[in-house]
Amino acid sequence: MTQHQRIWKLLRAEEFETIEKASKKLDIPEASTALYIRALFNAGYLEVETPHSKIKHNHSVTLVRATGEKAPKLNKNSNMITDMNTLEEFFITPKGESEKNEKHHKNLIPIIQAIIKLGKKEVYKKEIWQKANFDMPTKLSRWLPKLIELGVLTETVESYRNSPMYLADVEGAERLLQLINKFKSHRLAFEAYLK
Repeated sequence: MTQHQRIWKLLRAEEFETIEKASKKLDIPEASTALYIRALFNAGYLEVETPHSKIKHNHSVTLVRATGEKAPKLNKNSNMITDMNTLEEFFITPKGESEKNEKHHKNLIPIIQAIIKLGKKEVYKKEIWQKANFDMPTKLSRWLPKLIELGVLTETVESYRNSPMYLADVEGAERLLQLINKFKSHRLAFEAYLK
């Protein structure tokens, strides 16, 4: 039986007290137990004894979504749980990701909103950064290649006064913005967008 299955069995039997106690009881490294329990918590399977946004090793948890005997599977990147009973998938935000992303996608969201507001198929780089209210186009440099890779923008050979022209997928930009708002993580939004 896998470590995750043993933890899941303990949760279902309502014998799981804390990460520390469960690790000792099951003879599983505490770090492994903590990773799996946090993933289950972030996917909505668990509640903490008192309302917390994070689970600590001494917090008591309760299983609130017991979907069956098979333990939910945590993927190798620790960003998605697959319920092996219902086959539902839940994207989860890795530890610290949301705080890091607030800083990083601070410039991404105005860029996507600018593409949506422009609402046209052909857009120039200068139009995007002006519509995004950036004081200079360098704030676009990190995100333009990613938006091109995702297909939200497509490079063309045309330009106007040294401002490159792109073909914009406005519907794609709207979908990407919805995913970023849903996951609060540009990385998870990109993964979901590509599926």
